[in-house]
Amino acid sequence: MNFSNGNEATISSYSGTLLFYTNGCSIANYQNEMLENGDNINAGSIFNSYCSGTTSGYPSGTQSTIVLPLPQSDSIYYLFHKRVILITNPLNILTLEILYSVVDMSANNGAGQVMFSPDGSRYIRYNPKNKIRMFDFDRSTGLLSNCQNIDVDFGDFDPFDGGMAISPSG
Repeated sequence: MNFSNGNEATISSYSGTLLFYTNGCSIANYQNEMLENGDNINAGSIFNSYCSGTTSGYPSGTQSTIVLPLPQSDSIYYLFHKRVILITNPLNILTLEILYSVVDMSANNGAGQVMFSPDGSRYIRYNPKNKIRMFDFDRSTGLLSNCQNIDVDFGDFDPFDGGMAISPSG
């Protein structure tokens, strides 16, 4: 599996042992074996161009993939990732979809399995000016609606940027 487009993510056990990793194209376990159903997590034309042979991985921009453990579980993980559209003149990367895949590392005798990639229905964005903005996201049209502004008081500390995650229960 090749890496260099900034769309990489890994997760380790509590003791520091590698469990699985991704380059935005596929998901492999600690033995460098492809997880069952983990061979094309961002299927489409970009996947076809960048995720075969010796290419460098899915080009969705830096810090665009994250793995989070399911609370109270030692084997279920959520891999959040996105599909993109590449604009060439000028060069730009636009988000097409925000997806997540559920990885069960207890499946296949500990070798792991990607369980499913359900549709996302929310989009959350943070920046210092607008704080947290949460939208409903319609994946069939790509439209954001029902904006909710959530003001956060950081006291004297005002971070210039940040990331967000949505729990499985919404």
